[in-house]
Amino acid sequence: GRPTFSQVVLEVMRQLEGAYALIFKSPHYPNELVACKRGSPLLLGLK
Repeated sequence: GRPTFSQVVLEVMRQLEGAYALIFKSPHYPNELVACKRGSPLLLGLK
């Protein structure tokens, strides 16, 4: 079946190196945001 957005982001995270803080949005998952971090702080504000 189709992977969840979180599963897709986890696969991307496995390929990244170093410190990061990222937020992902995709037209394929229009009502979802996925945030992830490694080593860096992450702050997200939504209104």
